[in-house]
Amino acid sequence: MARSFATFTDVDRELPAEEISWFAIRQPAVVKMLERELWDGDGDAFALALDAACRVAARVTHLDGAPPPRLSHELLDQGLILAKDDGVDPALGRWLRWCIDAAPVVISADEERSVMECMTAMLWAIAAADLAGVSPEVADQMIA
Repeated sequence: MARSFATFTDVDRELPAEEISWFAIRQPAVVKMLERELWDGDGDAFALALDAACRVAARVTHLDGAPPPRLSHELLDQGLILAKDDGVDPALGRWLRWCIDAAPVVISADEERSVMECMTAMLWAIAAADLAGVSPEVADQMIA
């Protein structure tokens, strides 16, 4: 039986609780980063970012045929530094804007920036983890 869940781009459709639970079990370092960077009194930015992170993981799973590797705190912290220094990729920023606009919550401009930085950090960490066991020559070909 085929699984039905909200897709990467289907931001108007809620993710089932099972998808979010699976993600939290599989990616505890991502959840901790989101808590550390985004949790405040109402938790809206955290919830929005958790939803986006689950959608990113679903898309990676769809494209790679396997879920993203378990990410470490170290890779996520490195990704966060890069995101804060280098900014957010414009395509990722547009997709996150769709997520933010579709969400039933309102977040501040600072929270929005932090959500975008966290998602950039997660994608950087996934790429770094995927390339960790690959020779430098192959890695250069993959990202060229």
